[in-house]
Amino acid sequence: MLRIENEIFLYGFLVIPFMSLLFIGLLRWRKRVKQQIGDEALIDQLMPNYSKGTLMLKHIIVLIALIFIVIALANPQLGSKLETVKREGVDLIVAMDVSKSMLAEDVQPSRIERSKLMVSKLIDELRGDRIGIIVYAGQAYTQLPLTTDYAAAKMFLKSVNTDMVPTQGTAIGEAIKMAKSSFKSTNKKHQTLVIISDGENHESGALEAVEEMDDEQFTVYTVGIGLPQGGPIPIARKGSATEFKKDHQGNVVITKLDPTMLQQLAVAGGGDYISGDRIHDAVEYIREKLDGMERVEVEAKLFTDYEDQFQWFLGIALVLILIEYLIPNQRSKWISQLKLTKED
Repeated sequence: MLRIENEIFLYGFLVIPFMSLLFIGLLRWRKRVKQQIGDEALIDQLMPNYSKGTLMLKHIIVLIALIFIVIALANPQLGSKLETVKREGVDLIVAMDVSKSMLAEDVQPSRIERSKLMVSKLIDELRGDRIGIIVYAGQAYTQLPLTTDYAAAKMFLKSVNTDMVPTQGTAIGEAIKMAKSSFKSTNKKHQTLVIISDGENHESGALEAVEEMDDEQFTVYTVGIGLPQGGPIPIARKGSATEFKKDHQGNVVITKLDPTMLQQLAVAGGGDYISGDRIHDAVEYIREKLDGMERVEVEAKLFTDYEDQFQWFLGIALVLILIEYLIPNQRSKWISQLKLTKED
């Protein structure tokens, strides 16, 4: 398994286009200076050893070396030892509403992004617990089966968006049934379902799905995302929201938080309804409930040893820097034969 030890150094890639712009600026400055001095063709004759192609080649080599240095600083690591580790924890499945109403920005940055932030912070609070993710709109899908691999959970969480489910609606009932089949045990003492939604436009059957499940199967908690006064649903056009969803009469549709069904689901599932207004408080509340549950022994396969791979990238970078140093600044026959650029 591959992982990046120091992801923050990947921001170093932003330096590469900046250096390219500086290089282009340098070439233009030199051209302007030559034009100010006199006739360009005459100056080129007076500087027969100057090679624009050599300068370009050296710049490209430096950029490639910089790419390898950034990768080396980030330190890619390969998992070298897979072990089965026994842990004690609870099973938690998070069902996330990805219907279009979750694009509303009545809570910042948006309902869907706020939901993802909440789940991400909840993952940070887990200690040996298994987590799974279900997404639903008009249909429900398992985004991530139960796992203790929190890095993988966050990776799958990042990909959650409102385009994942083509059918619109809020099929909470289907998500509940999917959670029932995902839990391997019928022991309510260590299994929890957290439903995150704005509660709007829910399909029928949600409450029935909770009432029909075994009383000892799992506890249901619900989290309401959005504000009662609501907000419009933005429609993306070429990467930016330029308009809002409208009804058949041409009026802008306002989507509002509807906690009624979510509260009923929580009561029927033996849990509680939680407001998502304050992420920290909601996560703390869920964490406290998980701490109070019975913990069971679970097995997980984990990579326990990782080997650094930075040395390979650093070595390539040093070789490239050496090559760049050995290339003469003046024109040479073999450089000219490459014909990378048209010579001045």
